[in-house]
Amino acid sequence: MGLLIAAIIEAWTAGYTAITAPSALGQFRDVFAGFGADLSGSTRALVAMPYFWMPFAIVAIAMLIWIGTKPRPTELEKRRMKLSLWIFGVVFGLSIGWAAIALYLPIFKLGSVV
Repeated sequence: MGLLIAAIIEAWTAGYTAITAPSALGQFRDVFAGFGADLSGSTRALVAMPYFWMPFAIVAIAMLIWIGTKPRPTELEKRRMKLSLWIFGVVFGLSIGWAAIALYLPIFKLGSVV
């Protein structure tokens, strides 16, 4: 049951991120263009790929289906499910952290100039 709950949370989070990211990244792109900010390669890459988050949603939903359709997984399957959820969580979390740094670092730099 815990695996299913974790899979639901990860799928919802990744899905919500994938749905809202294009709009949010478009707004950040407009802010940066309005200020004429000099952007790092990381920031330019992120705002240029608004659908970067879609594969995360697809993988998370696939994991949810995999975990949700196994009524009585073996111990080996449970370990694989846990490992998959952990790996996905770490990679997705690091990606969110990278995105936060890439988006807000230019804003902090602009704020320090003003």
